[in-house]
Amino acid sequence: MSGNLKQVLVFDEDQSSILPAEGESVAVEVSSVRTPSHFYVTLPWGSLTIPQVTSMSSGPANIEFYKGKRLDTDYSVYAMGEAVAAYCKRSKAWLRAKVVDTDPDEEEVLVMYVDFGDKEWVSERDIRQLDKCFIHLPPQAVECSLVKVIPPRPRVAWPAESRREFWSLVNKKTLVARVVKRMWSGRLMVELFDTSSGEDVDIGATLIRRNLASLDTSSPISQLMSPGDGGDQVHYIPG
Repeated sequence: MSGNLKQVLVFDEDQSSILPAEGESVAVEVSSVRTPSHFYVTLPWGSLTIPQVTSMSSGPANIEFYKGKRLDTDYSVYAMGEAVAAYCKRSKAWLRAKVVDTDPDEEEVLVMYVDFGDKEWVSERDIRQLDKCFIHLPPQAVECSLVKVIPPRPRVAWPAESRREFWSLVNKKTLVARVVKRMWSGRLMVELFDTSSGEDVDIGATLIRRNLASLDTSSPISQLMSPGDGGDQVHYIPG
């Protein structure tokens, strides 16, 4: 049995070195959305910017490097959480990823791009062994939830129109996130503000006003703040 075991690389998912503290307001860019209660952001003004992260793992030299590199393993066997390089057709780039699920019959692997938060099924032919020089950087996609909002009552799940509107409000924008609470898992409970116009726009309040979300009055976090309360002063982003 032991002869069939293999050693694989995994990411150290401790993001404590890049996570902002409770009460801080930081610039963020939303990179992936499941729902307003589950999305991922990157910190463009943190220690690494999105272009720097992308260039590290998908620059021209590394694209050529991964073209000629194959996984030194049986393609039908992948460990859950295994760190790999996966070719993202949407980005046309090799990105750092971890294995989430496998489909040996279809020879496909479900991966999560750890620096952006997206999940995608990719062919085993588009999986490569991650070079060890890329393993030490913490995953740059930070898991977040909007505070004070829940699916529009009486629904218990987020409808598609809420997810689409949330994405339209945050897509391709640099936003201000006020960190209300940092969960033990590393997930950030945040308020999001678009400060690109003359006045700041509270993303959660906008969803509530458009009947695409409801105020969560049961949450201890919500009980500390009124619906219009933005907490500390919002810090504006130039431009």
